[in-house]
Amino acid sequence: SVTITSDVTKYANATDQTAPTCGTVTNGSTTWRTTAQTISVACVEANGSGCSQTSFSASFTNTKTGSITISDNAGNTRSCSVSAYVDTTTPTCGTASGASTSWITSGTRTITQACTAGVSGCASVSNTWSTDAKTGTITVTSGAGKTKSCTVNVYRDASKPTISCTGISGGTSGVSLTVSASDGVSGLATDPSGSKSGVKTTTTYTAKNGAGLTNTCTVTVTTSQVCPSGYPTNWSTTQCRKNTSSGSACSSGYTYNSSAGNCQKTTTTSHSGSSPSCGQGCNSPVVSGCSGGSSGVTCNWTCTCTVTKSASCSSGYGRVGGYCYQLANKVTSYSGS
Repeated sequence: SVTITSDVTKYANATDQTAPTCGTVTNGSTTWRTTAQTISVACVEANGSGCSQTSFSASFTNTKTGSITISDNAGNTRSCSVSAYVDTTTPTCGTASGASTSWITSGTRTITQACTAGVSGCASVSNTWSTDAKTGTITVTSGAGKTKSCTVNVYRDASKPTISCTGISGGTSGVSLTVSASDGVSGLATDPSGSKSGVKTTTTYTAKNGAGLTNTCTVTVTTSQVCPSGYPTNWSTTQCRKNTSSGSACSSGYTYNSSAGNCQKTTTTSHSGSSPSCGQGCNSPVVSGCSGGSSGVTCNWTCTCTVTKSASCSSGYGRVGGYCYQLANKVTSYSGS
């Protein structure tokens, strides 16, 4: 009985010249996938030698379609087409049409990013910038859904740089201030930033960005005449004085009379003669005695007199009451706003 069965099988295999039929495909797809896939095909052979196994499998990557070979026990084979739809490749950024490294200061910039991908293909993507940017990104996507971010040169800057004049202070050496400028998109081609000192005239500082736009800040300088250091008290429209006197406005021996506004001293002198008198500025004569004779009367007397002189100071000094104060010319002071 066993021998008969074996003979029948051998005979069937020897006379089977028909390839098996492709059966049901497992895990095939017409939707793109991004990882390698194993696909199986069932083997069908109702008559003949029979399939050598019930199904045949193969792994597929980066292909839209493929084939799996099935076979029967007689060695007959058939190639079965399957839809794999596998693309594991990340797309690549291609040419960015419309991108530029030349700045624009108005309008929009439209850039079309080309791309290449694997078997699933990749479509170009366009984007329009209406806001300021030096670079931007465009994301391209393969047919399988794999993405790639592409950096493109936008070079649009419609905004002036910022600039400010702060910390303004004045003095006799000029105005001091700090200038601060910046531009966060195209950068500064002309940067006046920094500490400024000794500014004596109205000055405008200009910042220029990489796109050619400019902005300014101005410090307005005004001048006035002020007392120099050490001479705090105003004397005239052009001079100031010290507060400590340099000496008396009266000559030696004289004292200042504030009521009369002059310098005075008192003298006492002795006189003799026939007519006692002292003169202007003196008290009445004080007669000490008189004697007479054939030649006339002779008297002795004294005079007490007040001598006056003008109170005065040397050149370069100013008088306040009975004292002299050193003077100095006013100096120019600068203030800014």
